[in-house]
Amino acid sequence: MFNLLKKEDKAAIGSQYKMRLLIVILWFLFVSLCALFLLLFPSYFISNNRQKIVEENYNSLVKTLADQKKGDPGQALNDINQRIILIATQTGGKYIYKIFEDIISKKTSSIILKSFSADNLADGQREITIEGRAKNRQSLSDFSDMLKNQRLFSNIDLPVSNFANDTNIDFTVRMTGTF
Repeated sequence: MFNLLKKEDKAAIGSQYKMRLLIVILWFLFVSLCALFLLLFPSYFISNNRQKIVEENYNSLVKTLADQKKGDPGQALNDINQRIILIATQTGGKYIYKIFEDIISKKTSSIILKSFSADNLADGQREITIEGRAKNRQSLSDFSDMLKNQRLFSNIDLPVSNFANDTNIDFTVRMTGTF
């Protein structure tokens, strides 16, 4: 049918076809670019916020380092000495690290110890905090009994809430004494 038309009509239909095809292509590009920008905006804002956070952290770190350089170097040495005294002093015949070694050597395989900490209390006593995980209630109870049998500690605080789970029990034990 197309071949039955005059040349002018064929040219007009051909140019209209090309114009419509160009319009469809341009609309497709426009919609694609709009979708692209809409999808890139969240990434841009997230990246921009992360950059601001990193810059704030960097500035804070630089300020902290500058403040530490201004501070008294003797104070830093005093802090280190206090920590050394806490760990290395011998009162009551036991070093802190020896107490840690005793506890580690007497624990069973069903107890996993995650962290130890020691603090000096105001009344001349010390507090040791142990955090860990027990496989079950019985192993946690046995571990508590073993600590009570050590007779180094005047008070052993194992909260009842630690026994809430049946298995894989996260626990915290606080022990005080003069050691």
